[in-house]
Amino acid sequence: MIFAVIAGPGNEEILSQRIQALYPDKHIQIHAKGGQWFVASPGTAEEVSDRLGITADKPDDVGRAIVLGVTGYWGRESGNIWEWLAANGG
Repeated sequence: MIFAVIAGPGNEEILSQRIQALYPDKHIQIHAKGGQWFVASPGTAEEVSDRLGITADKPDDVGRAIVLGVTGYWGRESGNIWEWLAANGG
C-alpha cells in the first residue's frame, strides 16, 4: 500500500529522519522543500503513523503529521514520482 505522509509545521526534519531510518528503500520525498513523502508499507495508515511515532501510545518528538492511504492519484508532477508510484504498487 502507498501512504502519503504530510508533516506539520516544524516537524519536517525529524519526520524525514524517521522515514529514512524506517523505510530506507520504500519512500520518496514529493517536493524539494520537504514535509511530504510517499511511503510504501504493508498495513494501515494507523500502523504507519504509530511506527513513525506520530500516534503511538505515547507519541514522542515527531509532533503533528497526517498519514493518508493512497487509493488513486492523478495530476502533474515530475516523472520520478510517477515511476516510484508505479514501481511500489501505486
